[in-house]
Amino acid sequence: MKLAKREDFESFDFERNTRIPAMCFADNPMPDDTKHRLTVQIFTVKVAGLDGDLQWPLMCLGMVAVRDKLEYSRNVIFNHTRDNCQTLTQQDPYLVLVGPTRVVVYNGYVYFEAMLKVKGSTESEDTDLSLVFERFLCCEKINLCVSFG
Repeated sequence: MKLAKREDFESFDFERNTRIPAMCFADNPMPDDTKHRLTVQIFTVKVAGLDGDLQWPLMCLGMVAVRDKLEYSRNVIFNHTRDNCQTLTQQDPYLVLVGPTRVVVYNGYVYFEAMLKVKGSTESEDTDLSLVFERFLCCEKINLCVSFG
């Protein structure tokens, strides 16, 4: 939290990815004024269903990120471009996660952001799959979580 309060983290930019490193104090002892915090661990992200004219299989591209109160910048967990799409099928609708970049700190809530598209023949023919920005609240007891939009 001290790192997030430094001057270069004060100005908020919605498009910025987190700049806090993944492993602070991995080689040296933690300073005396540090505290343990609750964290969120994301295991899977699933495309649960399709609307409109979309059909399986999908060539999926885009980004999924998590934001926390530590600095609110994007902590990317999925990121694929048109040149590097992931194929999703009805039997395997799970995104292959590449993150988070650093630990997701749970301090009352976190935000999930998803901007996913299905690849078309050309970039102009790409179709929106998911455009979401949702707050996730948890009661802090195992298996008793609920999300609020």
